[in-house]
Amino acid sequence: FGREPAPGETVCDLGAAPGGWSYSAAKRGARVLAIDNGPLKGGALNHPQIEHRTDDAFHFNFEAGTTFDRAVRRGTLVPPDEDQCADLFEITQETLEAAGFGAYEVSNHAKGTATRSRHNLVYWRGQDYVGAGPGAHGRLTLDGARTATFAASRPADYMARISETGLAWTTREILTPVQVAQERLLAGLRTDEGVAYGDLSALGLTSDSPEVRHLISEGLIDPDAPTLKATKAGRLVLNWLTSRLALA
Repeated sequence: FGREPAPGETVCDLGAAPGGWSYSAAKRGARVLAIDNGPLKGGALNHPQIEHRTDDAFHFNFEAGTTFDRAVRRGTLVPPDEDQCADLFEITQETLEAAGFGAYEVSNHAKGTATRSRHNLVYWRGQDYVGAGPGAHGRLTLDGARTATFAASRPADYMARISETGLAWTTREILTPVQVAQERLLAGLRTDEGVAYGDLSALGLTSDSPEVRHLISEGLIDPDAPTLKATKAGRLVLNWLTSRLALA
């Protein structure tokens, strides 16, 4: 709520990928539990102060052998059920909104548009970004085509490729229109901006699509938004909602 993490504190970054906030907190001396199914990148990758938990930020299973798993088996930690997870999510939204932090993304809040993470918005809006660092993924428009780039994972290989070719990419792949639209849906539906229907044409999704109209009737898609945008109820089941739309 308006202050930076302090040295020695333990903080939790929900929906952490690609890790910008986690890295910022770690540089300030905090220990960070970064929770996200997506990969951490840049300075957050393999940072000694950051423990990356590859799970859903709002309802995750406990991987065997982890601290959480041992605590569950000892009975010192009782995981919440689905209803409790939903309640906790709603309490988080209400608490932050009451403090003036609007939910501009499913797990990100800010006081006004000027304080939103411009770094993360690049990913959520489907803009171009360079994947710099070992193991980094990038998305660039090259010769008019949306292109996925993949950098060498091992630091030694990464530096060798830089020396040899000037680029650290091991592979690059031109994405199909369907793949581009799927990525826009996956990332953009998380935000309060939603996704422009024009970006989803390869999936056959329009404001008049039967599936979209059905989800509107269920209260999961905003009927008044000019974009495909989840309602508050839709955000509670966002993984299911995204899959339903991607397969419509």
